[in-house]
Amino acid sequence: MEISQSVDRVGELTGKPCTLFAYPNGSREDYSDITVEILEQLSINCSFSTSSGVNTKATPKHEMVRYGVGNNADFLRELYSMYK
Repeated sequence: MEISQSVDRVGELTGKPCTLFAYPNGSREDYSDITVEILEQLSINCSFSTSSGVNTKATPKHEMVRYGVGNNADFLRELYSMYK
């Protein structure tokens, strides 16, 4: 119910359908297979965790990972580590 209300509210605020979702807190313990089913039913295209890493074709669309951006973000270092 909370997910549905959140998705609806984003649609109301933007005037466009909500198609993306970011899990609050975002660790694997913060969502479940049931959560993913609810997001599928709501036509959410993909969802983002706070797990760090690179997405590939094998990454489940409702378990997308990302790099956090903070005061100590060093994108050149991250890019270098990905391609060395």
